[in-house]
Amino acid sequence: MSSLFKLTALCVVSAALFTGCASTSTSTENVKTVTLNAVSAQGVGESIGTVLLSDSPAGLVIRTNLKQLPAGERGFHIHENGSCAPAMKDGKMGAALAAGSHYNPNQAPITVRQQPVISVIYPH
Repeated sequence: MSSLFKLTALCVVSAALFTGCASTSTSTENVKTVTLNAVSAQGVGESIGTVLLSDSPAGLVIRTNLKQLPAGERGFHIHENGSCAPAMKDGKMGAALAAGSHYNPNQAPITVRQQPVISVIYPH
């Protein structure tokens, strides 16, 4: 075998090996779309939009696309259960009480005023 042939073969094999190690495909972002519905003591109402949840190097990114909300500031929280059905509390039906408490696995202190405006219907 000639040296030129060996060198060419070595280059082709090396290129194939290094190409196999390199990622040429675009990484797909881990995105979850969640539908948000209005809730009341009577039950789950109509859709008021969606929220997109995605991973990023900085942490969780939350993007909202909401409609038919009165003007004003809104908060965001996640509940322990994936149900926004009404439930009984102190003898009265309450909106979205089946959702349970706010999700807080590390028992972090709550430092902002809590006024639920919307709830998420999303099976955990």
